[in-house]
Amino acid sequence: MVYLAQALDKAKPARTFYLEQKKAAGSKPLPAASTVGCTPNPDDHLDTQLGLAKEKAKTDHAAAAACVRAALHPLIEVETQLGNARFLTHDPTGALAAYESALELFESNPEAR
Repeated sequence: MVYLAQALDKAKPARTFYLEQKKAAGSKPLPAASTVGCTPNPDDHLDTQLGLAKEKAKTDHAAAAACVRAALHPLIEVETQLGNARFLTHDPTGALAAYESALELFESNPEAR
């Protein structure tokens, strides 16, 4: 569980930025990351992708949100695994918080639902 929590802590600035950009975009739908030029490569670091998203945010909040969301995609598994681990260690409150956090980023995450 420690490793999963550390991964989430490292992603916290990007997560916060994503939520801010999504709110700033309002009802504008988020484009696919590939259509705004920020599809993450396997070798990309989260900080690199966050920097690219911050550049996009200067002109388009929805594009910035799409970029950072694509970079945060690995959190689907991390947050779900953390929720499962907390549930298995008899921490239902912590498990629910992890699942809700996962759904905040990826509403259609079937594992978290």
